[in-house]
Order: sequence, then C-alpha cells, then structure tokens
Amino acid sequence: MPSTTITRITQEWECIPAGVYLDLPAEQYHADPSLSVSGIKALVASPLTYWNQHLNPERDVEESNTPAKVLGKAIHKLVLEGDDAFSSAYLVEPKPEDYPGCLQGVEALREKCGQLGLKKSGTLEEMSLRILDVEPNCLLWPMIKASFMDEVATGDRETLSKEFYLQCLEAQEAIRSNDAAKAAFTGGLPEVSVFWRTEDGVPMKSRFDYLKPQAIIDLKTFSNQNGAPIDMAVVHAVTRYLYHVQAYVYVQAAKAAKELIRSGCVYGEGSRALQQFAQVQEDPRFFFVFLETGTAMNVLVRELAQSRGDVLSLIWEAGGLIARRAIDVWKAHMQQFGPHQPWRINQPARPFMDEEFPTWAVE
Repeated sequence: MPSTTITRITQEWECIPAGVYLDLPAEQYHADPSLSVSGIKALVASPLTYWNQHLNPERDVEESNTPAKVLGKAIHKLVLEGDDAFSSAYLVEPKPEDYPGCLQGVEALREKCGQLGLKKSGTLEEMSLRILDVEPNCLLWPMIKASFMDEVATGDRETLSKEFYLQCLEAQEAIRSNDAAKAAFTGGLPEVSVFWRTEDGVPMKSRFDYLKPQAIIDLKTFSNQNGAPIDMAVVHAVTRYLYHVQAYVYVQAAKAAKELIRSGCVYGEGSRALQQFAQVQEDPRFFFVFLETGTAMNVLVRELAQSRGDVLSLIWEAGGLIARRAIDVWKAHMQQFGPHQPWRINQPARPFMDEEFPTWAVE
C-alpha cells in the first residue's frame, strides 16, 4: 500500500494521470516529475545526485544540449517519426554552397552594384536591397541568411546544422539498409508514453521509442572511439549506461500499459494498434537497434531477453535488481526527507574492502 507521505507528495506534484499517451510532446513528458529510467540511474549514483537532478528547485531544468545529444535527438526524430515530422521539428541551417552562384561578402555585392550602375556604399542589407530592386531573382547570401534567421525567430522549429542534417540522412539510410533494423521500425507506433503507479504508489513513467504488438524497440546511438570490435562496443554501452536496467523497467511499463489499455486509459490517435498489443499475453520482447555515429554508421540489432529457454538471463536479473533497489531507495528517502530538502545522508567513516576493487587492481 502507498505510504501517506508518497500519496500526499504525488497529489501535490499533479503528475500526468496514469495512462498510455500516443501524441504527448517530449517536453511535456520530460517535465513530469514521475520516476523514470534516468532518475533510477541517478539514484544508482546517489540519492543526493537524484535530488539535485530531479527535485532541486534551483536546478537547471533546461536539457544539456551537447552536440551528441542534439544529433541523437534529431536522428531519433527522423528514423522513428519520418520525414514530415522531422521537417516540422527542424530548420536546417543553410550554407552558401547550397545556392550555387549566390553573391556573398562586401566586395561581391559592390561589384554587382557597379555592374548594375547602382550606388556601391552602405551596409550589406542596403546594397542587397538595391540589387533586388533591379534584379529580383538575384541570389544574395545576406538576404538568404536573413530570411532564415527570421524563420527561426518566428517559428518553433529547432535549428540543425547542415553537417548534422547530412548525418541524419546517412543514419536513416543506414537503418533502411539493414534488414533487421528496417523490420524493427515497421508495424508499430513511435514515441509511446506510459505513466503508471507501482503497488507502493511510486509514480513511474517510460517513453518507448517504438512499440509493436510483441516487441519494444529502442534506438541507441553510440560512438566507438576506442575501435573495439563492434559487438563488444555495444556490450560496453549496455553495461556502462545501464541499458539492461532500461530494458527491465520498460517491460514493467509494458505490463502496466496493457492493463491501462484494457481499462480505456488511452489518449491520442492510433489506439487501434494498441489493442493488438494489449491482447498479447506474453511480455513483449526487447530489442536495441544500435547505430554507430561517425563515418562507419554500423547498425546492430540485439535482443535483451529475459531468459534463454528455461535459463534466466543474468544480465536481465541484474537490471531488475538495480531497478528495484533504486525504487526502494526512492521510497525510503521520499518518506524521510520529502521532495523539498536535499537527500543528504551523513555517512560515518569506513575502511575500503578488498572486494570493492576490480581484480586487475591487485594483480
């Protein structure tokens, strides 16, 4: 049963109601305070890490837009949702080479003004306007760039560099060229959000990249800077970034989603496809589609299965153990501290133990 503290806090938070959402904007999903896989990973680091990243009222709520995150987000949009959704979300920054013959720079504009018998002084904009009065179809880089900046200022689309745009197209082609990856992103629904409560009342959320009647598909971009064998590189990614925890939590989300669908708690267009998903009795299979960023663009599809025959998967069980422990930590600290004060534990001094160190450290 949920504790009184957790019930009160979740009511205070006004979490998104339990349900399956098909067209929920990503910003709205991320703004919800329910516990997610990213929160679980923060709890694994420490309770205070979680509090600072997810509860601290003075935290920076803006997502850190590192180049890798910007590129990964754009690739997800194009691969998962298609060309139209991508074009609606992004403006590609123009380059002069996209407009063969366009004039750029002061000297080029002055020369053109001279050819047309126009005044050759003034700003780039002033010279450009004089030229266009006489030759309306002339391609002028200052006006092309100004038009782009006006569109950025007046619209709600994100700006994407031409370099990243080309990488997105290459990523899309790499996925389409891989039979297993192409099949993975066929016959399902992209960006499906699930909000549910555990038996103890903990508010949870997950957002599937791609949901099929019998499978959950998650797209991961990765960089293999050390040049490891590609299969080993994705194994390292799973262990380093706790992707096995995500697989476990997402299957729990899928179980909750089926109950919510049967109860009619579905919001958005496309609910018919979800009915097929809800009718399947078995847990969905979980697949990662790994896409290497950079020049290679390797694509690997790997399943993280709960078992192989009658033998349970150790990595799956490890992911489940980490997730359950983190949720217990969340409950304990929420009951002890609540959401408004730091989850700071005053630990006593203690010695290092040999078993804490990797074997290579004592060889």
